[in-house]
Amino acid sequence: SVVKVDTALPTGTISASPAGPVSGSQIISGTSEDLISGVQKVDVHYSGPQSGDICLAPPTPLTWSCTWDTTARQDGLYTITLDVTDIAGNLSAGAATRTILVDNTPPTTSFNSFVELTGTSYTQSSGSTMYYNPLQAGSFRVLINASDAGSDINRVTFPAPAGTGWTPTVASDDITAPSPYEYTYSFSTPTGGSPGLLNTTAYDNAGKSSLASFTLGKTKVISDCRSRNVEAQSKGTLFQTHQIFIGDLFGKVIGCQFAAVQILFGAKIDEFFQRVFCGW
Repeated sequence: SVVKVDTALPTGTISASPAGPVSGSQIISGTSEDLISGVQKVDVHYSGPQSGDICLAPPTPLTWSCTWDTTARQDGLYTITLDVTDIAGNLSAGAATRTILVDNTPPTTSFNSFVELTGTSYTQSSGSTMYYNPLQAGSFRVLINASDAGSDINRVTFPAPAGTGWTPTVASDDITAPSPYEYTYSFSTPTGGSPGLLNTTAYDNAGKSSLASFTLGKTKVISDCRSRNVEAQSKGTLFQTHQIFIGDLFGKVIGCQFAAVQILFGAKIDEFFQRVFCGW
């Protein structure tokens, strides 16, 4: 009889795909080999912020593949380790290793500010809302805060407003770090209703995303401004006029086309005054 002796350790590989950063469920795969007695089994483990098994003895050890659900794992850098055992019982612990970054936490995002650029007499921001005169033209920049501690920000996508007369006409990305991320919007006698609430989307390098919103509001051009008598009190002073429009504080004409009188209302014009003056 012939006795085959096998004292050599088996070998194996782990695929470089997915490269990472990753989130959710991922396919981890590779190969194993033993030229003397053959491969009996492979086991795949992970270590790092947490440790455990990805899979034990998958059914096809020579070209193995396992699903790793990372959703319950802490974010961080992990080492994947492949152990290969041949039929003779030789164990090659750590036959192959590779590292991969796990990031299951979406980015942190928020509205930052507006920067008025051109046609500033026809735009006025209030918080995360930009009001504009639809009979005029102008431009402004939208700034969005976006950060991600796990895998960094990949991009922030800015949406296209509905209707004609706006640019951009398709969703556009800012990929330039650091935060805030920004994009310039412009309008020229836009048609249609107010674009309303628009959502920017920040993506991290693991594919997770989160939203930050801003609003574009069309000011109401009132045909009967001259016939309105409005009394408004601010800082203890009573004013009366026949023509009121949003933007009085800044000397802008964005609510009505013409202004015979401009009135200062103090620190800001709130929603109440907007409703009273321009019929919201």
